Formats: sequence, structure tokens, C-alpha cells
Amino acid sequence: MRNLFLIFSICILASCSNDDESKPSIDNFYGSWEKTENISAEKFDLDSNYNYSVKQELNLNRDNSFEWFISIIKIDNGNIMGYRQKEIGTFSQNGHKLIFNFDRFQPEQNSESNPYILSTLENLILTDQNVTMDYNFKVFNNYKTLLFDFPNCEPNNTCPADIELNKVE
Repeated sequence: MRNLFLIFSICILASCSNDDESKPSIDNFYGSWEKTENISAEKFDLDSNYNYSVKQELNLNRDNSFEWFISIIKIDNGNIMGYRQKEIGTFSQNGHKLIFNFDRFQPEQNSESNPYILSTLENLILTDQNVTMDYNFKVFNNYKTLLFDFPNCEPNNTCPADIELNKVE
């Protein structure tokens, strides 16, 4: 009986994995990642005869610089209707966290403007400088899917939704 317990204990310990052992290599993150999802034309004062998507594009470069664009595209032809945001900076990895240091650019707004204004890439203005964000992440599908896993937050707080990006081939 004692030997059976010992064998069972060894099997249980052997089946447990340590997160440090399965730490993804940063080399697997370099490249372009995208996510698109449908949006309402009315939200952005666009022609409601067409369908639109919000597209997030994250480019992670080998020199550990990055660019993250959020644009609105017309679904039928893929044309960019305008940009909502651009972030540029550097990134690093610490275990299962990606740490981003960046400047954020958005359309110029005033208190009376629609919060969903679009702009050309060249006309985005610097709104936040030297921002540092770290994101818990997971990878799936042989490093083809990258999930930024945001923690749950307190009731009545605005919490970011998880972001799932797919590798662009």
C-alpha cells in the first residue's frame, strides 16, 4: 500500500508543470498580429449603406520596438476610413507579461466633438507620453493566437476587455 501511495504521488508531481518551464520565447512574438470586429456605422458617422470593422494591428519588431494601430475599415473593400489610435514605443517580456512603453496618438477632440472621431494617420496628435502598461498574456494554436488576459475588476468599474490577436502570415 505504501509503494502504491509513493507511485501515485510521483505521478501527480510529474504531471504538474511550472510556469517558468513553459515561458514562451519572445522570438515567437515578432511579426504582425491583427484583430477585426464589426462595428456600427452610426457610431462613427459613416455611411450606413456599408458595413465596417474596427481593426487592431500590432507590429512587434525584432529590435523590440512596436506599433499598434486601431483603424476603421470598410468591409467590402478593406479601405481604411480613418484611425482611432496609434501607439509606438518599445516592449519587453517578463515571464507571462509583455511590458509596453509608448506614446499614444489620437484624433484631436474638444468637449463638444463626437468621441468616436476618425483621423488620418498623419493628423493623429500626441495625447499621452511615456506610458507603461504590462499585459498578462497567453499564446495558443502554436503561437498563432496571442491573448492579452486582463484581470477582472471591481463592480461598477470600467474594465478592459481581453484582446485576442491572430498572427498575420
